[in-house]
Amino acid sequence: NTNFLYFNEAYSKILGYEKEELFNMPCLKLTAPEDVKRVKDTITLTKEKGFVENFETTYLVKANRRVSVNMALALMPDKQGLLISIKDITESKRKEKQIHNYVSMIDKNIITSSTNAQGKIIHVSEAFAKISGFTKEEMLGRDHSMIRHPDMPKKIFKELWQTISASRTWQGEVKNRKKDGSFYWVDMTISPNFDEYGYKIGYTAIRKDITDQKLVEELSITDSLTQVYNRRHFDDLIPKIINSAKR
Repeated sequence: NTNFLYFNEAYSKILGYEKEELFNMPCLKLTAPEDVKRVKDTITLTKEKGFVENFETTYLVKANRRVSVNMALALMPDKQGLLISIKDITESKRKEKQIHNYVSMIDKNIITSSTNAQGKIIHVSEAFAKISGFTKEEMLGRDHSMIRHPDMPKKIFKELWQTISASRTWQGEVKNRKKDGSFYWVDMTISPNFDEYGYKIGYTAIRKDITDQKLVEELSITDSLTQVYNRRHFDDLIPKIINSAKR
């Protein structure tokens, strides 16, 4: 009936109750309402199998605190009682939730992807799927050429692969093609990934959307009437061409 027959000081310390208080309440009463059915089912399973371990549940303890516990239950030899051991995992569950929230925030807001060593996509963020117009499922297993814009020179990607193949980080601005044929610009950083033995197992790319910035740059060097480059762009470009010719 889950009435207490014995408990040690460590158990009562986790719950915050005095011994006298615990003897006057069943163990099941400590269970959070949403977990009561699961606990009852687990008790039934323990009676049938004799042992259940790594069962996680939530206790409602003194002062309305919620404590997460990992529990192991064993049927006593006389089959008239249960031996229960618990471990307080409240802090680890809190950190787990914190990490989950952090990862979720990154997934929704950071344009990122990972590939295996052959360049096949094994992970894309929600933000990447959103800006590209492709679903995650459409991108997994393929390579990034699916979003390559024809305006981008092939030598850029040749340089990119030479850099990351040499286990170095590559950074640069890339124009990508969306699923609907339109484009977007990103400032991209790609770094190799290594396993615990130092072997390269793939690559991770992080991108920043700079489409608006590139459009502003384009407007600043283009004549609004003729749509050709203006004097400002000429003044900026001609010294570079002259220096190149001299070399």
